Amino acid sequence: MTEKMIMKLKLLTAVFLLVALITSGASAITSYNWSTGTAADWDDADGMNWLDELGTPVSKPNGLYEVKIRNPASTVRLDTVEGNWSYTGNGTRLRVYQAATLNIVDGADLRGFGWIRIGEQSGTPEQIGTLNQSGGQIFLRNLKEKGKLCIGDGYGILHGSTYTISGGTLTYNAADPCCEGQLMIGSRDGEGTFAVVGNAPVIQLRNLYVAGDPVGANDVYYNNGTATLKFLVGANGVSPINLNSTAYINQGTNTLAKLIVSLTAAPPIGEDILLVNANSPIHGVFDSLNNGSAAEGAAITLGFGSAFYNYTLTYTGGGDGNNIALLWVPEPATVAFICLGLLSVVRRRR
Repeated sequence: MTEKMIMKLKLLTAVFLLVALITSGASAITSYNWSTGTAADWDDADGMNWLDELGTPVSKPNGLYEVKIRNPASTVRLDTVEGNWSYTGNGTRLRVYQAATLNIVDGADLRGFGWIRIGEQSGTPEQIGTLNQSGGQIFLRNLKEKGKLCIGDGYGILHGSTYTISGGTLTYNAADPCCEGQLMIGSRDGEGTFAVVGNAPVIQLRNLYVAGDPVGANDVYYNNGTATLKFLVGANGVSPINLNSTAYINQGTNTLAKLIVSLTAAPPIGEDILLVNANSPIHGVFDSLNNGSAAEGAAITLGFGSAFYNYTLTYTGGGDGNNIALLWVPEPATVAFICLGLLSVVRRRR
């Protein structure tokens, strides 16, 4: 065999191997997704807690593939920095569904995703998901879908999915003008709940959608989403949702948006409860506040133990008129006491 023939043979072999590699890689990107067994640790690099779709143990997510945390009773705990990937394709999507749970705790920094979905769009109750954050950070980036976190992502899911934040930070890459930084509750006609517990969390996003999120560039809205925004107020109050833009509530034709506020301790006396702190006027109103009226100025009484505290709801609170808040209403006895105090001052001056 001549030297020229040997070179041609080597070239043909190299081409064959390259084609085989590309073919297998394309197949992997479309079908090779992550899931978990009954329990997992995100940072378990030996792969025994992460399975592919065939149930084969694999190494932890690396950004090239969509991460699916799923299967009934599956639980994943994240307490490390993960996902600081540069890949911008389907691999920057995260789904928690099929009754699975993702717990984000102290030390966690989840920053590899442009689209996080709690729940899945097939429309069966088994597709719900749960996200609990007690510490760490979720940092949305301009990757797949430009930085969205969707709760109850789904076309008629009956029981709904839940994201509860009691600590840590939920934010986005605000320095990137292309990162949308959106929190969507009851996304894509699904049912979802976002619950804020106490004053430890830090929530800083661009937009909030509560039942009825936009589709495409023309802001056509999904029409059948159901969303619950819940605040559990403690002795030091509750953390507001801070928005660099604004909130959109009940924007679809058949959406349902519920606001629930409850006390876990006696609240700060004489103080308003700030719920949403926006930079521009709020769009829309809730259907209900604690199952009662949610109109501007609606009265609400919150109780803890044997004590009760009165507030009124506003969508135009704050110095800029862009906040959703419960405004403190003094008890009549307190008002009378203040008036008596003022009267005594006047008498002394005379």
